[in-house]
Order: sequence, then C-alpha cells, then structure tokens
Amino acid sequence: MLGHLLADSRRSLHYAERLCQETPTLGASLLCQSLKEQVACLRSYINSCEVSLSYMDTEGSPTE
Repeated sequence: MLGHLLADSRRSLHYAERLCQETPTLGASLLCQSLKEQVACLRSYINSCEVSLSYMDTEGSPTE
C-alpha cells in the first residue's frame, strides 16, 4: 500500500516538473520557482520513505 502511494507521488512530481519545463511562461514565474522548491523537498521525503520501506522489507518491522 505504501509502495503504491510513493509511486503515485513520484508520478505527480514528474508531472509537475514537466509542466514547468514545457510551459515557458509558467517556467519563468515565481509560482514555478516555488513549485520546483516543493518538488525538491517532496522528492527528498519520498526517497527517505522508500529507503525506510526497503529496510522494513528486508529487516522486518523494527521492534522497540
């Protein structure tokens, strides 16, 4: 389930990046700059979630 959510999030990020690149007027706007910053932040978060998920898949759920 979490893997599917992460995959959906990656697709959304890719779409947002493409939208900025393919739309010249949007690409130069402050909105797009803000969007690029948010995409970078979300990409970092998704990457850390994927690392945690792969760790749990190989090691099992951590016990406290």
